[in-house]
Amino acid sequence: MVIAGYPVRDEGVVWRDIAGEVVIAERDNTTVRVLNGTASAVWILADGTRQVEDIIDEICNRFDVTRVEARTDAEEFYRQLLNAGLVSLQDHSLGI
Repeated sequence: MVIAGYPVRDEGVVWRDIAGEVVIAERDNTTVRVLNGTASAVWILADGTRQVEDIIDEICNRFDVTRVEARTDAEEFYRQLLNAGLVSLQDHSLGI
């Protein structure tokens, strides 16, 4: 399944960027995720103003990865975030 649209972080999720790594405290208050640099960028860019394709382009620009690698990693990570209820996909830009 191709992930498309504008990813948006759940506003109720508490998260912080600490020295380039994002730490997410999930709503259940028992699960904490510490993201690596690439996943942190994917998370931060999920602000509703960029399509998944734009985020993949940005990952390619920031990190030494191919477009195929960036797409595979970003889509898999967004699947995990969607399943955990940490992001949603919008069909239009939030224009933030």
